[in-house]
Amino acid sequence: MATSISRKSALPQWSLCFSGAGHLIVYHLGVAKELISQINSKGESLKTSTLPQIHSVAGSSSGALAAAALGYFPDRIEEYADRFLQDRGHAFRHFQQMLIDQETKRNVPGLSKSELTTQQNRIQPQWLGVATTECSTGALHMFEFDTSLPFHKGTDHSSYERLLSAVQASCAIPQTFHPWDLFSKYPSTYPDDDGIEIDGSYFVDGGIAAPCPVWHKNAEQQQTDANVILISPTSGSSSSAPPVLGSIRPSDSSFKFPLVGDLSPRGENGVFRIRPSVQNLRGFVASAGAVHPQILHDFYQRGIEDANAFWNNWEEGQG
Repeated sequence: MATSISRKSALPQWSLCFSGAGHLIVYHLGVAKELISQINSKGESLKTSTLPQIHSVAGSSSGALAAAALGYFPDRIEEYADRFLQDRGHAFRHFQQMLIDQETKRNVPGLSKSELTTQQNRIQPQWLGVATTECSTGALHMFEFDTSLPFHKGTDHSSYERLLSAVQASCAIPQTFHPWDLFSKYPSTYPDDDGIEIDGSYFVDGGIAAPCPVWHKNAEQQQTDANVILISPTSGSSSSAPPVLGSIRPSDSSFKFPLVGDLSPRGENGVFRIRPSVQNLRGFVASAGAVHPQILHDFYQRGIEDANAFWNNWEEGQG
């Protein structure tokens, strides 16, 4: 199944949670682009009470970049994807440049606030969660950001540096990292020199402690109010229990390695599993960047298609 929905959504607030993906961040951006397009295009035809709102986003590793891009410039996701695909990389550099551009727009004299935000009100999440792994403990640490607060007010300039540091940390693969760290029963610790310093502590790749973080935040902070959607370019099974509403992941008919069930990374408690298949093996190679540009374009398009299928399934469930 490329997509799955476990239950009818009682509330229209969604929390999109993006897995680590490396260069396959393009899959995430394809998903984000399509969901934004659907919400915008159906805004006039669906009742406000049933139209979903992307209220919060979260991510690990390059998934944190996708989440942050959706959090701060949702109307420019396609442009972000185009920049990445043209360069075949440099996701962080492009994110930083576009973030600066976005903040500059907020300060343009004569630009009406309503002109800047009317279209984004429905699609711009208020909350962003960036997953990191604390070097000294190996534990998951989520950095939270209110995307409605501009960086240029008062001391908020420091929040700009904090955001960039958190995203950098979430993408920082420690030199001593081993793939088995993802599946070990025990937390893996790393030297401080491998990490990014934030508030006196050091942090590395969030995909180690939480390959696909299940995170949500809303005004009431009630677990039952969450509609978490797990998003990953890897195939596999996902939880169907609250707060998870469903998942957007590729279908997979490739050869599955025998005698091995779906793999559950450390810290996921069965919520997010990875199918041991040829398709995923090829995806892991592609995520490292050693891949033909067309494959990246294909993953971007696949993200769009899988998000479209998820949306159609969701709409059918609301009827």
